[in-house]
Amino acid sequence: MNAILILSIIIRLVAFIVALILLRKTRDWRMGFLALTLFLMGAYQSLALGEIVRTTGEVTFPIAKELTGLAISILALLTVLGLAALLARHRKEQHALHESHSLLQAIIESTPDAVFVKDLEGRYVMINSAGARFLEKAVEEVIGQDDTALFSPDTASQIMETDRKVRDSGEFRMYEETSTAMGVTRTYLARKGPWWDNNGNVIGLIGIATDITEGKQAEEELRASQERFSKAFYSSPYPMSIIRLRDNRFIYTNDNVVRMTGYRREEIIGHTALELNVWVDTGDRKEILRLLKEQGRVHQKDIKFRTKSGQVREGLFSAETIEVDGEPCLLTTTNDITERKRAEDALAGHAERLRALREMDQAILAARSPEEIAEVALSHLRQLLPAQGAVSVVFAFEEDEAKVLAVNADIRVSVRPGARFPIARFNRERFEKLRQGETVVVGDVEELSCVSPPIEEIRTEGVRSYVGVPLMAQGKLVGALGFGADSPQAFSESEIDLMEEVAEVLAIAIQQSRLFKAERRARRIAETLQSANLALSRTLQLDQVLEVFLTLMRELIPYDSASVMLRETETCMTVRAVRGYTARGAK
Repeated sequence: MNAILILSIIIRLVAFIVALILLRKTRDWRMGFLALTLFLMGAYQSLALGEIVRTTGEVTFPIAKELTGLAISILALLTVLGLAALLARHRKEQHALHESHSLLQAIIESTPDAVFVKDLEGRYVMINSAGARFLEKAVEEVIGQDDTALFSPDTASQIMETDRKVRDSGEFRMYEETSTAMGVTRTYLARKGPWWDNNGNVIGLIGIATDITEGKQAEEELRASQERFSKAFYSSPYPMSIIRLRDNRFIYTNDNVVRMTGYRREEIIGHTALELNVWVDTGDRKEILRLLKEQGRVHQKDIKFRTKSGQVREGLFSAETIEVDGEPCLLTTTNDITERKRAEDALAGHAERLRALREMDQAILAARSPEEIAEVALSHLRQLLPAQGAVSVVFAFEEDEAKVLAVNADIRVSVRPGARFPIARFNRERFEKLRQGETVVVGDVEELSCVSPPIEEIRTEGVRSYVGVPLMAQGKLVGALGFGADSPQAFSESEIDLMEEVAEVLAIAIQQSRLFKAERRARRIAETLQSANLALSRTLQLDQVLEVFLTLMRELIPYDSASVMLRETETCMTVRAVRGYTARGAK
């Protein structure tokens, strides 16, 4: 047998065996067809070879024919090997594609967002489990369906219209859609775009939808809450502000703060309380900061604040920590209680005034002396007034002098109760005002160009403001009250009114005390004269009558010594009665 022929047969056999092995592994029809062809070619050549041997007894082929057969065998083997390599590459690509598809499917299934693909007729080609769950269906039940079979008519119409616009535009777009399926309405933020084939033709639509229902509800609740807060804030009857904690600047304020402070809203917003010079006492600010640090809030703290005009007012300050647009802030309220405090102070002052007047009335009814009544009045007035010193004097115009009734002072004063000094020491102009019943108010002693000796004395002791109140009885000046303070403009109008009210009562009390004293003295004189007449009616002895007279006179005029002398002649007087002296006659 020719060697070339044998080699050809071996190569074909090898190619056939390889084809069979690959066919078993790949189960590809192409490899099966190739194996069958090789088998038929081998069978045909074997039959032809057998027939030749049977008829001739030997195998002889032209060399050209043998080489052609060898080439065909080699070509068949190479074809098998090439097809095997091609199939191996194809299987590798399929495996890679399968892994990629599995990874993509895993990603799609792991996302909580709905992922879907539709064809040009709007039928679902693909949808993940998250999307199917919203529809309360299995993925298999959704595939092949369109939106009309899955959503309410209104929702389906809306979605299909949106899909059409996306396909026509050829661009990815973002939509907020409200969908109702199985009676449940939810809101989605959907990103949709066209699905292209390899030739760039639109063959459908790809979409991803994120469920934002809870976020929308939270956003709506926040918006409603902010709206309620805004209405409560701006319509509150209390002055309210919001201060940003990181820089202590006002970011919101209502109209009541504008009315209370006198600043325009644009003058407040963006500024701090320190920049607006609101704090009167920096100690109030430090105490509020301490309370906020320790307790996180402030409730009804008494403060003093300054308005735009410079007026100092009192308020109750409260603060709570809140968050506004993610910023830590303070919500503050300041209730202006200035008028209420004034009313309370006026009420307390009125009560104290009534108590002082009642005690003065009791002193008058007890028939106390003018000195005692004046001391009671000054003691009570010092408790009600910002005065460091007070004095009460009465005038004796017939003697052209003033007498000090009472002094009540924390500062050193040169006058004492009972002291007398000439009326001329008073400033003539201010004294004339007193005589006319006018109160003399000196707001600042330092501003006086001409001062009287009493004013000079109190000025050296640090008195800056002074008030002189006349004591008028039956339209006539009987005395005066004087009050001094160590600060200028120390006395308010209401405090001066209180001085004048007490002065009116005190003047009446002094006048009544004087009248009572005069009436008591007249009564004692009458009683003494009556006793003297009675003694004369009992005896005609002159010496006895004079002794009785001296005894009775001691009750009227307290004395250490006294005598009675009788004129005997033009040049001679005789001592007839004596007390406290050595008793002897004298001519």
